[in-house]
Amino acid sequence: PEPTPGVSRVSIVGRDVGTCIGTTVFHVDSTVEKCALHAGLVERGERKTIYIHFLSEARIFYGSTSRGIRSESFWFEYPPSHSKAGQLEPRAAFYLSASPTPPTDVLVPTATMQRVVLFHTPADSVGALR
Repeated sequence: PEPTPGVSRVSIVGRDVGTCIGTTVFHVDSTVEKCALHAGLVERGERKTIYIHFLSEARIFYGSTSRGIRSESFWFEYPPSHSKAGQLEPRAAFYLSASPTPPTDVLVPTATMQRVVLFHTPADSVGALR
């Protein structure tokens, strides 16, 4: 998926191929078809239209097993020698839904379990950390 905040409508076939990084909120390098299986939006082999809601960032992605699909964890912490030592680097992210209209908020797994507050703009939805 593209790492641009907004919403994209896509037609997929549920397949357990590729990479799934995260739970609920997925790393932008994840395979949409596999994440949709993990999220329960599609069954294996089922063709369905879903919506990808792009978020500007998430800092940590926790893996889990859901519906027989194992997702991976990922985060990048700056090394001690870096000026941002101990901080988590933000990465582009997305979550999936059956609707173009996102819920009012989505729990984003972060070191402090922050929520992403979604708000509507004329050009779709954009995420912001609160």
